[in-house]
Amino acid sequence: MRILAFTSYLGTYFNGWQRQKDKRSVQGTIEDALKKIYKKEVKIVGAGRTDAVVHAENQAFHFSPPFKIDMENLYMALNSILPWDVKINKLIEVPEDFHSRKNVKSKVYLYKLKMGNFLMPFEALNFGLTKYDLNLKKMEEALKFFEGEKEFYKFTVLPHLYKSTKRKIIRTKFLSKGDKIFIYIEGNGFLRYQIRRIVGTIIEIGRGKKELDWLDELFDKNNTEEAGSPVEAKGLTLLNVKYPKKFLWE
Repeated sequence: MRILAFTSYLGTYFNGWQRQKDKRSVQGTIEDALKKIYKKEVKIVGAGRTDAVVHAENQAFHFSPPFKIDMENLYMALNSILPWDVKINKLIEVPEDFHSRKNVKSKVYLYKLKMGNFLMPFEALNFGLTKYDLNLKKMEEALKFFEGEKEFYKFTVLPHLYKSTKRKIIRTKFLSKGDKIFIYIEGNGFLRYQIRRIVGTIIEIGRGKKELDWLDELFDKNNTEEAGSPVEAKGLTLLNVKYPKKFLWE
């Protein structure tokens, strides 16, 4: 038996997804809860990692339980044990060969940014902040430029660790309301810091420090131009992990 789970968490008090010795992580917290239920170690495999203080509304992971428990009872037990800042959204029985990372169709991220001098208390945990007045029209144009399969060598850290730094952005959406900006990016996979550096890059264009044709140079890995600095992690939320429908029968 294999179970696909979707979880939401406030990343503020987690040191990222991956289990780390003596540090609070999402993976470690969920595995500890499963151990209390099954009375033995249960390893979970995430659809990917999120960095420290990054949030998720629908992160995915799979695990193979040592014995069967009614799904509704398991759902209730897990959410009773888990702390307030991480909960299970849904549990689905999937085929034995399902893999939460290898079978991902796409991931959807949202970056929330506020223009101003400070964040209000209820914004402080999940918005990035910029003190600059930004040209929103130019930023929206710049964001569209990232769609398609491109070379994101300059939009990560330690790019030499990856077999390939090419990734495909399926779609983007740019919304603004008052002093707040909402940047949606869906792709087939992402490099570490990729989205935060994309946002940092379009901020440079919004500030007027760079023009749109600068982006062409950033997609050339041999060019010496550097992408914008990564924005604050706390403004980033993993909204959804999508899978082919054939895996999601219930």
